[in-house]
Amino acid sequence: MSKSVETVSFKLTAGSDVSAFVAASDKVTDWARKQPGFLSRELAQLEDDSWLDIAYWTSTEAAKKAGETFMSELGDSAFMAMIDPASVKMTYGELHLSTQSG
Repeated sequence: MSKSVETVSFKLTAGSDVSAFVAASDKVTDWARKQPGFLSRELAQLEDDSWLDIAYWTSTEAAKKAGETFMSELGDSAFMAMIDPASVKMTYGELHLSTQSG
């Protein structure tokens, strides 16, 4: 079975509280779990204070279909209010390798 990865990089708006942002992301995870083809999600703060939201899907088609409804359902969420819209970059790709320790 092939998997697709969706990456969204962004910066938070000035003054956003990291703990509040991470807590607000729970609503996004809950929403994603209800979307067909969703597998898992990771959220990381990078060294330059930008963020990377990584979601794994059964296909790029499933990821893009979920994305079509995301803004209408969560566009006014606390999570989205803390993201600088000008900094957002979204990409999709086919996963060719995934390893875990052990």
